[in-house]
Amino acid sequence: MKLFNLLLFTCIISTAVAKINIENKNYSLLSSALCEVVDKVLTDLAVTLNVVSINSNHENNDFRDSFVKEVTKNPSMLIRQQKLDKLESLYTRGPRKTSLVALQSFADFMKFYSEINDENFLTRGLYIFVLTNGRFSEIEKMFEVFWKLQMYNTNVIYESNDRLLVETFFPFSSQTNCSNTQPVIINEYKLTSFTYDIKEFFPNKMNNLKKCTVRVATSNTSVPYIYMKKMFNGEKRLYGRDYDLIETLAQTLNFRINFTYIGREGYMFTNNTAGGTFLFLLNNKADLTVADYWLKSYRLKYFDASTPYINEKLVFVIPLGSQLSSLEKLLYPLTFSTWMTLIACFIIGSIVIFVIKLQSKTIQNFVFGTRVKYIYLNLWIGLVGTLQHRLPSRNFSRFILTLFLIFCLIIRTAYQGKMYQFMQSNKKHSEPQTINEMIERKYTFTLLNNYADLVIDKTRWGIVDMKPLGLDLFQWAKQIKGDEKNTILLPHTQVYYKLIVNNTRNLMICKEYFMTIPTVIYTIKNFYLLNAINSQIEEFNSAGLIEYWHSLAFDKKYMKAEIDKQPKVLTIAHLSGVFELLLFGLIISFITFIFECVLAKWENYKKHVTKA
Repeated sequence: MKLFNLLLFTCIISTAVAKINIENKNYSLLSSALCEVVDKVLTDLAVTLNVVSINSNHENNDFRDSFVKEVTKNPSMLIRQQKLDKLESLYTRGPRKTSLVALQSFADFMKFYSEINDENFLTRGLYIFVLTNGRFSEIEKMFEVFWKLQMYNTNVIYESNDRLLVETFFPFSSQTNCSNTQPVIINEYKLTSFTYDIKEFFPNKMNNLKKCTVRVATSNTSVPYIYMKKMFNGEKRLYGRDYDLIETLAQTLNFRINFTYIGREGYMFTNNTAGGTFLFLLNNKADLTVADYWLKSYRLKYFDASTPYINEKLVFVIPLGSQLSSLEKLLYPLTFSTWMTLIACFIIGSIVIFVIKLQSKTIQNFVFGTRVKYIYLNLWIGLVGTLQHRLPSRNFSRFILTLFLIFCLIIRTAYQGKMYQFMQSNKKHSEPQTINEMIERKYTFTLLNNYADLVIDKTRWGIVDMKPLGLDLFQWAKQIKGDEKNTILLPHTQVYYKLIVNNTRNLMICKEYFMTIPTVIYTIKNFYLLNAINSQIEEFNSAGLIEYWHSLAFDKKYMKAEIDKQPKVLTIAHLSGVFELLLFGLIISFITFIFECVLAKWENYKKHVTKA
């Protein structure tokens, strides 16, 4: 009996000691390992570490206190302690990117899972789950849940036999297994250090998709960005800058493209109305879409967007200036001030002739010379280069006449040379060079419906002509019917391409562009590959690849346009001013003839009256 009581007492004491040891479990090994992760990994990736407690039991509290005490000795990032039931009240700076969550059981994980949403946690963030009570068998179920949420940077760490083990999952194991959630041990912590390189604590799981499929929706009509072309053998292929981008992404990240939609680029409006590629994204029939789509804030409510891979300029397309009038063509070779100076010279000459003709015959003969008649006519004859049949007899008069003829020769030669150069060109009225100049000239601004959100103050711009989606550049050109005071807002690349390919010479691009807008790839919400795509886009831009693909659309050897270098043949339009001048001269001559006839009859009538 005494022996039995002694054994019972020993068992009770052992149980009590074991309980005390459990309640005072030492988390120093976990804390040391996680502090090393914080210092060498997380500080380079984030600013804040969110330490989340699922419940208030003593084990989780002990671990949290031990870790926070250790990590704050040499703080390298902001530590924010939070309780699961108060996440919403702490949500002030956007979804949490880096989180450390203490779990005691799978039930704790399910509580955490119930709180996961886009507002609380970033699915493409970094997550460390600390199993304070050791490994439990449902880890693979955890990873299955994470992969359904497309959360892949998730590690679990737990203590086992005086060491720590780190487990994660690699979703892409082969072409036939693209959702592998089997736990894999990736690192081990013994004594004071990790066995493998700690920089690989969060391994890159998206750099090789092992030929797994990514569903892509794209356009076949977005020339020159991406379009379909028929080959000589009848096969159809996609071409363009955006196709080169997605094809190179597939080669770099080793995934297979499955085009689930190839058609018109589609649309997405603020009221959630969608069509084409965007409708496929909304219905989860595609993972991403690329077709020169611009970054618009309202679309981010339904989709995620990549890093901009190029910036598109929006420009105003305007008709070329109107043709010069016939009179303007005649007057074009000389400036207005030059014309005024020449007219002033001939007016002064005419006044001098008039004053001298009022003087005595001796003075007239000295200045004009003897037997010189029609002095006014001789003045204009010298301008056009006709010979003077009667020359003055005096050297003084001849010297003045020679100077005048040389003056007229230089003016006439300069005019003829400039006129010849002008006729070889297609000179028109100048087009506006800036947007403000178009506003001052009261241009009519045409805006497509899908660009309406880009122009806030439509009254300032005078935009009254809103056109439906899909209006083509040349359709608009036909609608305005040559009215030069019209302009339409379109992407620079698209306009430039169409003007060159179609050899269009009646439209031009305003030199001042309206704005630049980033072009992105849209994906479904929380797409697992988005970070990898962003990283590759940055590398492509650094290497100049995207600009190179962009420039291929304007390679001259692919263009149909040929520059006409043959001499231009003069037409009636070029010489219309001469004909109008001739007509004007005939009218003046006819009026002069009528005047002279009337004057002669009046002289005869006066003589007849005098004789009577």
